[in-house]
Amino acid sequence: MFNHQLVARVLMNLAVRCSPKCLVADGNDYRYDPEHKHKPQGGGWIKTEKGWSKVKKEKPGNGGNGGAAQEQPLTDGQKRLVRLSRSQKGEDRLEAAHNSNTPASALAELAKDKGDGIRRAVAFNSNTPASALAKLAKDWNSEVRIGVAENYNTPASALARLAEDEDMSVRRHAAGNKNTPASALAKLAKDWNPAVRNKVAENHNTPASVLVDLAKDEHWFVRCEVAENPFATRETLQTLKADESDRVAFGAKATAITCDEVARFKKSLGAQNHRGRDLQQLKADFIRNMNPSVYESPEAFAYAQERVKKLSPAEFGMLMKAVVEEDEGI
Repeated sequence: MFNHQLVARVLMNLAVRCSPKCLVADGNDYRYDPEHKHKPQGGGWIKTEKGWSKVKKEKPGNGGNGGAAQEQPLTDGQKRLVRLSRSQKGEDRLEAAHNSNTPASALAELAKDKGDGIRRAVAFNSNTPASALAKLAKDWNSEVRIGVAENYNTPASALARLAEDEDMSVRRHAAGNKNTPASALAKLAKDWNPAVRNKVAENHNTPASVLVDLAKDEHWFVRCEVAENPFATRETLQTLKADESDRVAFGAKATAITCDEVARFKKSLGAQNHRGRDLQQLKADFIRNMNPSVYESPEAFAYAQERVKKLSPAEFGMLMKAVVEEDEGI
């Protein structure tokens, strides 16, 4: 028996697959189907007012990047920010420089702006590309360099340069950046200004050997940051438990107990390979299972929990590795 419905369905599929219309003007391929009844084959398609849309891919050898997809089209809001970045009005460019939704390419251009305030805003912007930040690290204005030193997109080489900056505030912000190289942090640990050394003691990327020296700092607030740093060795924390400052001793005791708990937690995973597990979930599991009875007071337990919550999942993973290696003498 002749199946009319089957034939009609096949013809419809062929029509959908074989009738794309290309809009070269905006670089997208559209299959005109305003009612969105027939989704095209393959992934990557999205609904638009005109029909199903898919960003075109560059072909190798034709100016592309090995077949990788181009950037997604800009949103209306981003297009507005690009227009503002090109405006003759300084307040417009400043607005674009402050906005983290401004495209990286526009921020790279704003990094060349003559306005100090605009370059400063670009330096602090979390969407500014590393290449632009590397150039701004040499800016004559110290406020701009402070922004670069604080920005997590700043490349390690630029942070190393800023760690030797003549301006103390620039060095202090570089000392607090989690991406500053360990070698630069070791130099900053000997800075004449205790505010700089304080940020080094707080930084989770500071080598344990450097924290040993900072644990002997003449200023209690520097020693306090060492006491609160979970990457300090248990030996260092043991020394700080007897510190003349009650605040330092309190932090050292709580941090040492937390490190012991992390070590037990890591070992409790046993043969289970936690690498395949989400670190965020592992961190949440650890916090949920922290034992309040091993801390000297409810305040110490609450303090310890808050300190763990502030760790990023990646830092928590690093801490698990560090405490176990310390126990095993690695």
